[in-house]
Amino acid sequence: MHAYSLLKDQADESMTEIISRAGAGDQEAFTKLDAMFRKRVTGFLMRTCGDHWLADELTNETFMRAYKSLGNYKGDAKQQFLSFLFTISVNLLRDHLRRRPGPKTLGEDQAEQIESEYNSDESLEAKERQQMLRKAMNKLAADEAMLISLAHLKDMPADEIAKVLGKPSGQSVRAALCRAMKHLREILVQQGYFAQVVT
Repeated sequence: MHAYSLLKDQADESMTEIISRAGAGDQEAFTKLDAMFRKRVTGFLMRTCGDHWLADELTNETFMRAYKSLGNYKGDAKQQFLSFLFTISVNLLRDHLRRRPGPKTLGEDQAEQIESEYNSDESLEAKERQQMLRKAMNKLAADEAMLISLAHLKDMPADEIAKVLGKPSGQSVRAALCRAMKHLREILVQQGYFAQVVT
């Protein structure tokens, strides 16, 4: 089935129905969910970890785990299901970082591996800014990078982020986000980004 016909069919069927059918083992319904959300999960993981191959691997594992646990899934709205997927992917990334020796940051920038579909038409200057931001993000602690990715790149509300990251409340997320953004700005200043912009 082509992606176009999947998207067309989604308009005719509610999210609750698709999730319910997928939870009952309907492979076609799960394929619809995969088509709707895979790109967003992979994008989140690529921006967070900076590694195309790891992002693909973790995305595949996210959808396998989601499929296995859909029978117990209680939400129904599109945003709730996306939060469910992000929670799984965040936990998988944390597990990966726990098993990896060394500091629990996301590692060196691997931007040259990432062929972004979203910005192929952007100017060279915009691409350079994005690459500098990606380098800075990769110097953050893993939880800081995930927090910024969810809040700014995925435009997720603080209460949803709290559920995804296992934080006590939206208030604690907002405080942690302020600290993470301050840290990101310090890294960008060290890289000379703000010096270029301000002068």
